[in-house]
Amino acid sequence: MKLRNYQKPMYAGAKKALANGIERSSYYASTGAGKTVIFMKLIEEVFKQDDIAKRILVVHPRIALSMDQQERFVGHFNVPFTSFHSGSVVQSMENDEETDFPRNTSVTTKGKLEKTLDGVDEYDHIVFTSYKSLDKIADMDWDLVICDESHYMMEKATVKILDKLKSQTMFFTATPIITEMEYSMDNIEKFGVNDPDTNINPSDLINLGYNVLPRIYTTEISTDESGAVEDYSITIASVFKEQKLMLSEEIPHKMLVALPNTLRFNEINKEIAEIRKITGQELDIITISSGLNTWNGSSKGLKSRAKTLKKITKSKNDCIVIHCDTLSEGIDISGLTGAYIARGLGHAKFIQTIGRCVRPYHEDLVNDKPVPLSNRIKKFAPVHIAVVDGDHRNGNVDKWYNALLSAGYGSVVEDVWNIEELKEGVEPNEEEVPELGKASSVLSIHHNAIVNALADKYLKEAA
Repeated sequence: MKLRNYQKPMYAGAKKALANGIERSSYYASTGAGKTVIFMKLIEEVFKQDDIAKRILVVHPRIALSMDQQERFVGHFNVPFTSFHSGSVVQSMENDEETDFPRNTSVTTKGKLEKTLDGVDEYDHIVFTSYKSLDKIADMDWDLVICDESHYMMEKATVKILDKLKSQTMFFTATPIITEMEYSMDNIEKFGVNDPDTNINPSDLINLGYNVLPRIYTTEISTDESGAVEDYSITIASVFKEQKLMLSEEIPHKMLVALPNTLRFNEINKEIAEIRKITGQELDIITISSGLNTWNGSSKGLKSRAKTLKKITKSKNDCIVIHCDTLSEGIDISGLTGAYIARGLGHAKFIQTIGRCVRPYHEDLVNDKPVPLSNRIKKFAPVHIAVVDGDHRNGNVDKWYNALLSAGYGSVVEDVWNIEELKEGVEPNEEEVPELGKASSVLSIHHNAIVNALADKYLKEAA
């Protein structure tokens, strides 16, 4: 497992904390930076320390993400894995290898987990759990606890778990939550020290070519007398068509859609013909939820979410991937080219959702090195945000602007773009627009656009 150069400072810092027995430490890395690769390398380091069997606990926000990550781990580590989810047993992963121990098990109580660990005490062991279940086992003895998407520790139901953890713990997130509260993520006692020199910002990935720029637009939607959105299918199709025109014809357009809930999924599946009529093509419509996945209205063969996501990745067709919350964090779908955010999102999920589609197209990486921007198939990622009944003047511009800046997308060029003018809908003078590569960062209106965030130097040509 080889680290990219920009990942090495974070890994070195975490490895040093590991060796020095630092009780708690935090690491901030932009979506798509490869946090999973980094902490898999750290687990390798723990397993190499001596001949005593080690116990690693990896915590994720949801069972779906936990299972997705476990599949990656199974292909890399030849150790027992256990899923601990106190609500229900999860399906054990398929495993054809012959081993001396139960390869993949699932338990729901602390007692059964302790018995499972004792049963294979001569082997290293990795346990996966979610923040919802962490409270039950946080006080157990672990050689290392890794909290992925650790901003979930700030939720009301989980924040007090911080006081139960007694093992060496590392917190990884793309979106740290800093507040005036006692449990803010800059509280060294609770979350440990974060070394800013090891952090990986979006601008770092954009400058190096491992992310593309997000271009953020608004799309107007209206509600009926009851306050319900009149027709999601029409707006989804219209946004897809607009984004498709922006992108290269060489790349299939795979647009991620975030809806407020799953109640509209059946309605959308009934209107596939209408969506295709508006877009003018036979694209695929996929819905992903915790209980059911569908592909063009059918759930046949889609019981496994992991296999469904692989099918999306391998597909060469244009498609619309619709979810509510399942895909907003952590779970990667290679090949996403744009997003439509049709629900209210907090700061963290707004940035995380953008991060789902700013990864470079696979053909724009050669031997894991980005090709020059001029030769790229995917140069940016369009992201549309729904504006309900024209309500984009009530603080949303400030919200999006501040979210992008605080996430590390760079600072605004105030003498060219003025935030107050943006809120008034003033079009910038086209002659004043900096050329790509010369702006520190840009916040602009471009026909229907509200925000066009450019990072510090845009893309440096890959060596």
